[in-house]
Amino acid sequence: MTITPIRDLGPLLRSLPRHRSAVLLLVLECSIAMAILCNVIAIITDSTDRHRTMTGLDEDRIAVIQNIAVIGSNDSGTIGEGLLALRALPWVEEAAFGPAPFTASTAPIRTSADRIDPTAETYIYFGSQGLSSALGLKVVAGTMLSDEMLPDIEQALTSNGVIQLPALITHSLAERLYPAGDALGKNIYTHVWGSYTATMRVVGIVADFRSDITGNQSDAEAIIAESSFTNQAVGGLYLIRGRGPVTPEQMEEFATTLSTHMPDFAQEPAKSIEQLRNAYFAGEAARSNMLTAILFVVVSSTALGIFGLTHFWVLGRKPYIGIRRALGARRRDIASYFMTENLLISLIGVALGVFTSITLNRGLAAHFEVVPLSGVLIATSACIIVLTCQLAALLPALKVSYIEPSRAGET
Repeated sequence: MTITPIRDLGPLLRSLPRHRSAVLLLVLECSIAMAILCNVIAIITDSTDRHRTMTGLDEDRIAVIQNIAVIGSNDSGTIGEGLLALRALPWVEEAAFGPAPFTASTAPIRTSADRIDPTAETYIYFGSQGLSSALGLKVVAGTMLSDEMLPDIEQALTSNGVIQLPALITHSLAERLYPAGDALGKNIYTHVWGSYTATMRVVGIVADFRSDITGNQSDAEAIIAESSFTNQAVGGLYLIRGRGPVTPEQMEEFATTLSTHMPDFAQEPAKSIEQLRNAYFAGEAARSNMLTAILFVVVSSTALGIFGLTHFWVLGRKPYIGIRRALGARRRDIASYFMTENLLISLIGVALGVFTSITLNRGLAAHFEVVPLSGVLIATSACIIVLTCQLAALLPALKVSYIEPSRAGET
């Protein structure tokens, strides 16, 4: 008598209600493991994708140094002197004083001076002459900032307490603030350096670039404004744009040149945009490593739990197996029966796991920035759980298939 899984399906389904406890435990274990698996993989892949996302600038051509003012020093060396020295380096195309991606801060902006509530919160790039060129921004409408447009920072700071600056805005911000396409010539009201009120007149729109990698549309919304810095001796970020990819040797020369012309300032090591990104994502990288370890523990414990429960459950049915063997069932028929049984239970667990995964994801999204689950991710997690269940049940199924009819009565 040959017994096939298809012919066994009816008796198999009828036998499951007689083992409610074991079936329920296996189903719950599969569904909980799948819910954890789906959401942890979603968090890890989102972090990995964002880490690999480029800013849209020529990252390999930009390097930065944080120049720190030392309390009690003479502050010898000015921004103007430092920039002139950096621009004199043969491999430097442009140098500027101001923020770079992953260092820029946000500020509320208003499109009307009479408006009280902010129109949006966006990234502000306020720095010296040459900042937009050092970043390598590309104008898509209007004009680029030029030295002739720029007010001297000393005069700007003392002009009725309001700094008036020409500015560039990214294409995404222009579409958000002025959907009619009339951004050029409009004024935007905001603050720079935390407390100085600034009126920025839009003279150009530049191609989008990312100031941050959060996955939000606001990553590409920014305002870039410049002023003429000459005799100021203040700390801040200096950035250079190379004529080609900046090498480690050139980054060392960058640091040496700045420290030579500004000896009373402390300089951090020069960093590339890639290094800024890695530093920015260092915490998330550690979290991803921890979550990967948790993922391994969850899958391993699920496999071990299913193996132990299946082993105990299967061995408890020796009389049934012996009768099957006496009726002519082959060893592979017995193994196939229990593997099919495990497959059905795991599929029920996965079906429940889909609902559990989505529910958990929505709960996490309500309190944390967790991306929605995709159909591909849910299907992949389901396959992993089913495959894990099948592998965990394989050894017990093979073991019981060797039970002889003569041992059917053993317990």
